[in-house]
Amino acid sequence: MKASVRKLQALQRPDGGYAYWDGQACTSAWVTPWVFFALTEAGHAGYPVDEAALERAEAYLADRLAAGRPLEDCWSGAWVA
Repeated sequence: MKASVRKLQALQRPDGGYAYWDGQACTSAWVTPWVFFALTEAGHAGYPVDEAALERAEAYLADRLAAGRPLEDCWSGAWVA
């Protein structure tokens, strides 16, 4: 589980969102909320999670979703509303 948490955390992009795989340059609108949820649950279960990374992800989601801004999913090119 600790290795999985580390791998998920490594997928965080500079904007606070998460990519599908390591080395992907852009953030995925589909993956970000799921990774945020998984890491939050891992933290609740007692696994070490980088709180600053969670704060960056939360800020990313708040900025994009709460503001009503659509998200482009870079992998598919589709817009997520």
